[in-house]
Amino acid sequence: MLLTLSAALVVIGCTERQVHVTGASGPIAWQVTDFRIVARSVQGTPRDLYTFTLVLQETQGTALTFRQVVSRLTHPSIPTLPQQSTVLWQLRPHGELRQPFSFPLCTTDACKHAAAMAPWSLDLALLGTDQRQQPLRVVINTRLPHAPASPFLSSAATPEEGAGPIPFETVQNHIMVRAVLNQQEYATLLLDTGAGQTFVTPDTAQRLGLSLAADTPTRTTTVVGGRQVEVPVVRLATLAIGNARRDNVPVGVLESFPHAPLFDGILGGSFLEHFTITLDYPGSRLWLAPRGTPFRPPTVPQVAAIGNRAVPLKLANSYLLVSAVLNHTESVLLLLDTGASHTLMTPHVAQRLGVEVTANTPRRTMMVADGQRQEVPVAQLAAITVGPATVERLPVAISELFPYPSAVDGLLGMDFLGQFIVTLDRATQQMWLAVRQEYRKFKRHFRPVPSAARLRRRPRRAPGACGAPRALRPPRRSGPQQGVARSGQASRHGRG
Repeated sequence: MLLTLSAALVVIGCTERQVHVTGASGPIAWQVTDFRIVARSVQGTPRDLYTFTLVLQETQGTALTFRQVVSRLTHPSIPTLPQQSTVLWQLRPHGELRQPFSFPLCTTDACKHAAAMAPWSLDLALLGTDQRQQPLRVVINTRLPHAPASPFLSSAATPEEGAGPIPFETVQNHIMVRAVLNQQEYATLLLDTGAGQTFVTPDTAQRLGLSLAADTPTRTTTVVGGRQVEVPVVRLATLAIGNARRDNVPVGVLESFPHAPLFDGILGGSFLEHFTITLDYPGSRLWLAPRGTPFRPPTVPQVAAIGNRAVPLKLANSYLLVSAVLNHTESVLLLLDTGASHTLMTPHVAQRLGVEVTANTPRRTMMVADGQRQEVPVAQLAAITVGPATVERLPVAISELFPYPSAVDGLLGMDFLGQFIVTLDRATQQMWLAVRQEYRKFKRHFRPVPSAARLRRRPRRAPGACGAPRALRPPRRSGPQQGVARSGQASRHGRG
């Protein structure tokens, strides 16, 4: 969710000599960074937006969850009101979270004059709980620089280079990365392994001077739910993420985020297929290594691979497919989709699992690639197992994927992948899953699953959310959004 702090505020004038943009509050060290003024279209009207990133780092080795943010921009001469937002920000022990903020700059002369007389101050209160469900309140106060300098556009990236570590922002379980397009325009893109191609919004294409004519080639794109969309295709001279660059990249022009003007497109398979990708979700870092180079795990502190073995992947054009087992019984083939905030299964798979959708089944609003929203039913699965890793009690959406019969049974989304440090190597068609040591120690459900012989000696329990032996059952957590991860041997009860 893009948090808009105010709709009628301006920041202009000289840069402050001393701007306090770092601090600490309880178990959180915080920083306000990446100050920019950008031109965007807001509900069809060109506006200048003041943007920045709030960086939160957990410092005491405990898991934190924030569910409410109260924000206020204050000025001695301009009246403002606080804004309250519902969020779901999860910080792993010693992990990092980066959240984007923005507000439009006002255009009236009186507001500009008042803003030039004194700096704006930002007050934030983050409300949540720690791992023991004790209430937590983190208070952040800082001043904002009047006129942030334009970011330097580096031309050092080359097609042969890798990149990392690259910080990324996480918005509603989506990974947003900073890109440089045509060596002239900064853009924020959703990293999406479930998208076969890369897209930019019409507003971004216009800023780049890419015109769409009647004879512009088009390509048919299928979005979740089976709807097909004709998308015009243009070419970027260069697309760079850090030092990793590709030249002459075809991109579709698609309005993917009609209500989020700071999001400029989708980073999909046409770029990602050229790299081995490592995503450190707890640390909010990305690594890109040119495809085909020897795999070298990035240096991430205190990391342990789960099971110390790779998970096989299948390639289908630009897509990555992985085998999984649902509820310890049903073998499925899932599209590995970092652009999906939640895992999804088709109605046929739900039927095989005995999941019945009724009028009382919970629903969730899901946004697909072309910006459309659709309501989908949600069912909680006892467990999803991928290779040596299992996430328990995970709510899964139910929806069709494609308009024709397909071997793909669903999407493996961020609610599963976000539990791990994930490496995707297309050259060897393998995936590695790892966890930080402190998170492994904190989560008792990261213990290896006992051997089959030991399990046979234990009394049988009915399958479901409480079907695991008590010694392996993770601590109860409130809220249906919480998926619980553990490691161990893959289930042997699946078919195939």
